[in-house]
Amino acid sequence: MSILNMIPYCVLAVILIRTGYNLAKPKMIWSIYKQGREQFIPFIFTVGAILFTDLLIGVAIGVIYSIYFIIKHTYQAGFVVEEKSEGHHKHYILELAMNVSYMNKKKLLEFLDKVPEYSVVEINGNHSNYIDNDVLEIIQNYKSKAHRKHVQLILHSIPEVEVMSVH
Repeated sequence: MSILNMIPYCVLAVILIRTGYNLAKPKMIWSIYKQGREQFIPFIFTVGAILFTDLLIGVAIGVIYSIYFIIKHTYQAGFVVEEKSEGHHKHYILELAMNVSYMNKKKLLEFLDKVPEYSVVEINGNHSNYIDNDVLEIIQNYKSKAHRKHVQLILHSIPEVEVMSVH
């Protein structure tokens, strides 16, 4: 009989609880909570999955949920729109996020299609480290559409790209 089988379960439980406490101290959980919802929800989801399944499955579920959370928030946070009225004309200021991925393409396209005639659209990419090429193509394609709709398009720190036409 091995020595491990001779250890009472209550002693193993105390060892596991103590180890778990050292890995996830309440102070650490509180600091993650203070970092905001984006950090806390995946953490709690992972801990819950570990408690209700096992370690490997729980971590896998936590990683999958975290990837979903990142994709969802990346899609929502591509740009922020500020709308001003100048007389009868609308002035839209789009502040692009630090990273604008292809997942923001549809949202940007929908916004630009809804811009009324004789408006001003200002797209600011000063704070962007990365703007996906698909997004840049949408902005380039919008230049001719804006001209036809008499929309004044102002671009800040938006690089020019060659638009590929599909025939």
